[in-house]
Parts: sequence; C-alpha cells; structure tokens
Amino acid sequence: MGQFIEKNARRSAKFFIVGGLSFVISEALLVLFIYFTSYEYIVEVEVLATATAVAFGFYLNEIWTASGHGWHGGGKRGFLSRLAKFEFISILGSAESVLLQLFLLYRFNLTPLIGNVLGSTIAAPINYAVSMLIVWKINPLKE
Repeated sequence: MGQFIEKNARRSAKFFIVGGLSFVISEALLVLFIYFTSYEYIVEVEVLATATAVAFGFYLNEIWTASGHGWHGGGKRGFLSRLAKFEFISILGSAESVLLQLFLLYRFNLTPLIGNVLGSTIAAPINYAVSMLIVWKINPLKE
C-alpha cells in the first residue's frame, strides 16, 4: 500500500509540475500576444498559446512523468498516437478554460489571465487521471 501511494504521489506531482510549466508558457504567450494584438485576435491567441503549451507538456510528461511506466512503444507511430491522444484530452480541458476566459472577459470584463488560472485549476486533476489511463495506459489504481 505504501508503494502504491508513493508511486502515485510522485507521478502526479511530476504531472502537475509539468502542467505548471505549461501553464507558465501559456500565460507568457498570452501576455505577449495580447500586448501585440490587444483583444482583437483573442480566440486565435488562445488557440496558439494553448497548442504550444500542450505540446510542451506532452513531451515533458513523455520523457519524465511517465518514463519507465505504462506504454511508450510503437516507434514514431506510437509517439504520434500518444501525442494525438494527449492533445485531444488537453483540448477538452483547454476548451473549458478558454470558454471560461471568454465568459469572464465579455460578461465581467476580467482579463483572460484570471480565467486561465481558474480554468487550468479545474481541468488539472481530470487531465491527469484521463491522460494516465488513455495516453500511457497507466492505471493509478493498479500500481
């Protein structure tokens, strides 16, 4: 039982660290793009910042978080398959975040940066569980 808790705590901590780094990248790109475009291209800016941060997060999770655990086979095809699955899972979580950001911006005139913090906080634990199961075939309940 102790090993079960230790493995899951360590892996989830790594996942959330990677998520935090990805979040910082997303926020930095958001600030940068908003600075140059204002809110004129906010949807495009959100998509670009999110896609960049997700790709970065996948790669770090692949080589650090899930390294030595689960499934990493299939060569390039397997890698691309895992990336596609991770992108899809992350897109669902990011869509929730972007919709919340836009709602807060247009309804309450709050900066998208606040919406990004709230949306990311809500999506993080769900993304962890689903990513481990679907992308790397790691069942946290069985390890």
